[in-house]
Amino acid sequence: MSVTAQECMQAVQAACAMLREADATEWTVDEQAAFLLASGTSIATLQSAQHSVVAAFDAAGGAGQYCARTTASWLRANLHLTGPQAGGLVHTARALRDHLPGTAAAFRDGRISLEHVEAIRKAHRRLDDWFEKIEAPVADYATEHDVREVRRMIAGLIDQYDPTDPEDTEDERDHRYVSLSPMMDGWYRIDGMLDPATGQLVATAIDTFSARSGEDDPRTPKQRRADALAEIADRALNLVDRSSGAAAVTLTITVDQLHNGHAVYWPDGLHVSATDLDIHTCTANVTYVAGFPTDTPPRWEPLAVGFSQRYATPAQRRALAVRDGGCVHPGCTVRPERCIAHHIVHWRDGGPTDLPNLVLLCDYHHRQVHLDRIEVTIHNGVYSTAKPQRAPP
Repeated sequence: MSVTAQECMQAVQAACAMLREADATEWTVDEQAAFLLASGTSIATLQSAQHSVVAAFDAAGGAGQYCARTTASWLRANLHLTGPQAGGLVHTARALRDHLPGTAAAFRDGRISLEHVEAIRKAHRRLDDWFEKIEAPVADYATEHDVREVRRMIAGLIDQYDPTDPEDTEDERDHRYVSLSPMMDGWYRIDGMLDPATGQLVATAIDTFSARSGEDDPRTPKQRRADALAEIADRALNLVDRSSGAAAVTLTITVDQLHNGHAVYWPDGLHVSATDLDIHTCTANVTYVAGFPTDTPPRWEPLAVGFSQRYATPAQRRALAVRDGGCVHPGCTVRPERCIAHHIVHWRDGGPTDLPNLVLLCDYHHRQVHLDRIEVTIHNGVYSTAKPQRAPP
């Protein structure tokens, strides 16, 4: 008979309530010893159950239903874990589910600790498919030995079956290549071989951008990886200053000067004469912005450009990076340079390109906002996101 999630949670909560009331100082030494022995097994079983649920939650795309980019980011936000802790929990859960059945069984029975599991997982990551052939004996060995002895035994296996010669590794790296071939119908075929370090770098980048956009995302994993590669290329090109070649002059003016009709300055801080202003307003694209001096002589960096342009300026993006620190969705770890400066009141609806109306969102959570699945919130000057108070239309 299957046990429901509700029954499991009630049992755990009841046990925790009892433990909170316990006073170990009133127990005999034999009772204390017996409890310590039992708790080791129980803790391992509880941790095993947590990993099993994480694996199931991950496979079901549960994070996407809560508008989180990945399972790790959801765990990080809701269990208050660090990024490495959340990522390690997900990777271990997947490995136990998909590759380490003997280890999973011993862990579930409380015969090995989480530290044993982590040591075995690292060996599998290093030796890959070959390790799966000997995983069961290694798990059995772990039930009778402490973690230090297990790590020593695993290190011997790695030395025996995965000897690494730096010169051999460098020679093998000479075989790296990437081929991008256009086909008759306009499509491109990609083929290649990458050294381990580069392969891990590329795989991590693609994995970062290939998460499902939600439960109803119809794309296959391969299609998501193709889209991720396109997004990475697009973002890389956007980091390059690609001028259109058209003449564009930005004249800066402070708020005080704007209201009182005082002088206007070139970007280098030199005063613009009335004659020059008349000439350049006829021959160039002139934009007035409000800003603040950042150096001496004054050089002005715009923080409020109103409706004169749609996209945030470099100075505004630097200010947003300081204020928001990256994507503001709880638990999201996307850094500022990979985020979009989103207009809270949309630009097409009259929202100005000014700091109070801008917020940093990663591509995924930016899409969730426009789908009305989440909305930007501001509380005591802190920008964040939450599920809408109203149902989407």
